[in-house]
Amino acid sequence: CMNLIAECSRRRRTILISGEPNCAEGKLLDAPTIPDGPGLSQARATMKALMEWKADEDVIGLCFDTTSSNTGRVQGAVTRLENMLGRPLLQLACRHHIAELIIMKSVSITIFGKTVSPDEPLFNVLKKR
Repeated sequence: CMNLIAECSRRRRTILISGEPNCAEGKLLDAPTIPDGPGLSQARATMKALMEWKADEDVIGLCFDTTSSNTGRVQGAVTRLENMLGRPLLQLACRHHIAELIIMKSVSITIFGKTVSPDEPLFNVLKKR
């Protein structure tokens, strides 16, 4: 079983793989430059690296940050990669980014009070900016 870790930094994506039996310590598959940020470009680059290393059938999970280009349920890289592989993968969203969402909710409640509306005032201010 293999876990795929794909991480974005500005325009470069590092694609790492780890797991038994061949790379318990981890291996850098590729660090391609991606000209744009959409999930399709990211998924294609990841799939290309997996196929070049003949690891596409071994991957069982993904570790990724929670940017919308990764997590979008239709256009996100994770969804597109699952479609390209023809199977669901274990999705391990970065806990650091998940913690940010929990903290933002707590800050919002402290500033604006509890709300039952799906429309959070703090997020509306950030969205307008």
